[in-house]
Amino acid sequence: MNASNAIIDRFASFFDYLRSSAFKENPTANIFSPLRKVSSEPAINNYLPLTHELKFEITKYLNLKDFIAFSSINVDNYLSLRSDDLLVKRVIKNEPLVRMLERLKDLNEKSQQYLFDITEEIELDENYEADIPPMAISPGPARLFLNSNPEGYRTLSVYFVKLFQYLCMFANDDSTDLFFRAHICSLTIDINNRMSLKGGENAVNATSLALYFIDIASQVNQLIGIEEKDQKLHTLANMIENNELKKGKLSQVYYYKSVLREKNEFDWDNFIDNLLLKNDNANVPRC
Repeated sequence: MNASNAIIDRFASFFDYLRSSAFKENPTANIFSPLRKVSSEPAINNYLPLTHELKFEITKYLNLKDFIAFSSINVDNYLSLRSDDLLVKRVIKNEPLVRMLERLKDLNEKSQQYLFDITEEIELDENYEADIPPMAISPGPARLFLNSNPEGYRTLSVYFVKLFQYLCMFANDDSTDLFFRAHICSLTIDINNRMSLKGGENAVNATSLALYFIDIASQVNQLIGIEEKDQKLHTLANMIENNELKKGKLSQVYYYKSVLREKNEFDWDNFIDNLLLKNDNANVPRC
């Protein structure tokens, strides 16, 4: 693979490629080009002696980078795997899941490095500011972006540490399904990081909104009888990121734990409707 020209070798993941200027400029580019040159003659029909079922089983556990490496092990399987559109689509569909699991693993590792009791109150200095854990902003799939704007930093630092604590606790909650944990943690990180990168008011609110989201997700996770929780919470995360919901109402859910208080009467549609900006005169969100 020519690292200077092949798209797949220029980005850390397919997710990063989709958000890049390279994709916007040429969204139909062949991510596998240029094909590497081989000096030996390929086998007849480039046939890989693996059953179709086995190849599908293998691709379930590969992200795009790993798939490229696996399909390039030898001349025989180089073209046979990549020419199978179903396999390629399967791997691309896997990419978000692999990214989520990588973030969950990173959070688990970082939580082991956290020097304080993650369940205790956050310690503040004489300026009422919290000490930001280095592992929260250190490189890795679960890295959190911190708005460095001095204005409002005092409150922001407390929210930021609390967000990291919530992420670590949720990531290590073995009573919750592994993939659900990975999904919620990834959505939370995206809210914080994407909104931080937007700058302005979005950056100022990024951390608190991400904290409100994972707290609501934790509450919803404890409720029985809600179908498709992951999809509903994904929609909620998108609405938060797109500034469709009232920040004050989200904070009320966070502080008053209104989801759990009304757990026997939970109505998701009513809950979301009460959070919408258009319903500015609504009361504290009921469920």
